[in-house]
Amino acid sequence: MTEFAPVDPTSTDAWSQLAGIAEGFSPDLREWFDTDPGRAGRYTFQAGDLTVDLSKNLLTDEILAHLVQARERRRRPGPVPGHDRR
Repeated sequence: MTEFAPVDPTSTDAWSQLAGIAEGFSPDLREWFDTDPGRAGRYTFQAGDLTVDLSKNLLTDEILAHLVQARERRRRPGPVPGHDRR
């Protein structure tokens, strides 16, 4: 099993992209739903017996992509601090 060293998410390119988006972000959920009839379906998914609906959150496809990218890069292979592998 590969061990992963933790990564500070604020040091990732994805975080920088999210910070840039946040600076000029002016969300309008009403407009998003008016102009995107598939929004609810695209941001709703099943997690076990739970239905999760993110469509009413301040989320865009671009933001979601950067969040996923930040999650994927959150850990990297390498030594885990505090774990001695003798």
